[in-house]
Amino acid sequence: MGGLIAEVYVKRVIVPILSIAVLTLAGLPMSAWADTVAADTTGAPVDITTAAPVDTTTAAPPTDSTVGPATAGGSLAFSKFCQGVGGTGTVGPGSIDRCAINLSQGTLSQGALVTIVLQSPQGSITDCNGFRPVNPSQCSFSVGGGTAPMSIGSETFTISPTARQNTPVMQLARGCASCSYTQIAVSGPGSVVGSGGPIVPPPPYVTKFCSGPNNDGTVYQGQRDSCTVSAGIGDTFHAGNRVTVTPPREAVAGCLGVPGITSATENFERKTILGYFSNGISCSFTVLAGATVTPGQMVGTELINVPLGTPVGTAFPQGVSWCSDASNAICGPLAGIQPTGPGAIVSIDPPFTVSGNAISATEGQAFNGTVGAISDADPGASPSEYVADIGWGDGTQTQARLDGWSVVGSHTYLEEGTYNVTVSVTDRDQDHTIRSDGSPATVGDAPLTAQGRPINTTDPFTGSLATFSDADPNGEAADYTLTVDWGDGTTSPATASPNGTGFDVTAMHAYSELGPYSVRVHVCDAGGACADATSNVLVFAYTTGGNFVIGDGNAASGSTPTLWGAQWADANAVSGGAAAADFKGFADNP
Repeated sequence: MGGLIAEVYVKRVIVPILSIAVLTLAGLPMSAWADTVAADTTGAPVDITTAAPVDTTTAAPPTDSTVGPATAGGSLAFSKFCQGVGGTGTVGPGSIDRCAINLSQGTLSQGALVTIVLQSPQGSITDCNGFRPVNPSQCSFSVGGGTAPMSIGSETFTISPTARQNTPVMQLARGCASCSYTQIAVSGPGSVVGSGGPIVPPPPYVTKFCSGPNNDGTVYQGQRDSCTVSAGIGDTFHAGNRVTVTPPREAVAGCLGVPGITSATENFERKTILGYFSNGISCSFTVLAGATVTPGQMVGTELINVPLGTPVGTAFPQGVSWCSDASNAICGPLAGIQPTGPGAIVSIDPPFTVSGNAISATEGQAFNGTVGAISDADPGASPSEYVADIGWGDGTQTQARLDGWSVVGSHTYLEEGTYNVTVSVTDRDQDHTIRSDGSPATVGDAPLTAQGRPINTTDPFTGSLATFSDADPNGEAADYTLTVDWGDGTTSPATASPNGTGFDVTAMHAYSELGPYSVRVHVCDAGGACADATSNVLVFAYTTGGNFVIGDGNAASGSTPTLWGAQWADANAVSGGAAAADFKGFADNP
């Protein structure tokens, strides 16, 4: 007696609690019960339509088939016509049997409760008039009343893979809540266990191995996970069979079949599968004609986006369903799985840091070099996970390129000075940005180059003394300060005048004496760059009387002039034309 009490306690109390616990451990909401009936803590069978508890204390094969108060009178008899699913009509171990239940004798009152209890073969009821029963060994129907012959409903049950052949389908039935059970007359090709019928693979049907995009196979928030789906141990899928895998929320990013073996479909109907993963988008993998998927063989690939903000340690439980997908499609019970592999849970993305480098540049000239570096604590990280921008401190920002873990950029500063350069690095996976504290960029003034020239001039001098150029192509005349040391002990400012390739140094000065002078030009940029040039100046004057002269073509340094002679015209080149043949080289008014 004590053993019986313990057994009843386990069935009536522990089993419902364990059922809820399984849903909870699988990560399923309590609403997973929504498409079934309410749990019966008494352990009694429950009517699918009314959820009313049914007494099964007399479930043993009856000797009395007395009609209870729910009937209109007379004795009741029930019959069942069973035929397997899959085209042959026959059933075998591990296959599905579908039966039509009828009242073959007697009358049922309005609201009568008909309960069908499975005796043999071993197996479990999976469907009662389209509903999943709470008790896998019985179906309960609330009927509208009527006289035989009349249809009661339909029942589908899975035959245990260990069921023996030639075992007859045996069930009991009663037509009220308190009356006795009577044996059902079962007929049809599915009334005896044979060797035919499609074999239903055992739940949970598949296994999943997930590997994220990181070198160690982990996945972080914001990344995409890739999960291979394979047939489970003891699970064989035949042509037309369909396996549907539903992850949490709407995370599916793609479904890929195995070429020549399965096709893949993304299901965006946002259906809830018996309460599993409300609004989940799923992947369905269907075995192609002529193909068979054996245990452990790959069924397909599921791609999952991990939303930003997903907590570290979050797992990805899956709802899995199997259907024959034949003309008389049958589906096995829903199962839940927890994928394995480094991508089965969200891992922590190790932190990364950004440092800046001090750089030196020259105004007006392009700088191209390393401005910072990235350091990632994740040993499997790759620079390709990041993008970087550089703020140059002068109001401009450009995108950097990564040379390994170095941040490299190119920029031209328009003016000399010191600038604060910042490097901003963004993790593509997490859309998370870290900015460096800033590092100095010292921009020097571009160098100046000055060049003097030989000058022969009368007094006073007015004109260009020298030329200079600035390596900064943006230099303007107003940027420069010029000073001339005239070589006679005096100095004065000069002016810079653009000449197309640089600048001319122009000035005016009057000498107190004729002769040669060494004139020094000193030019400085506003940025601090300076240059010097020396010009040799010869100051001369014309006499008031006659003078010996030479042709201007002979005035070059190092030439030997002919000042007087009958051949003066031949010895002196004159730019204005040939001299008269009788000219001897003396001019009264030069």
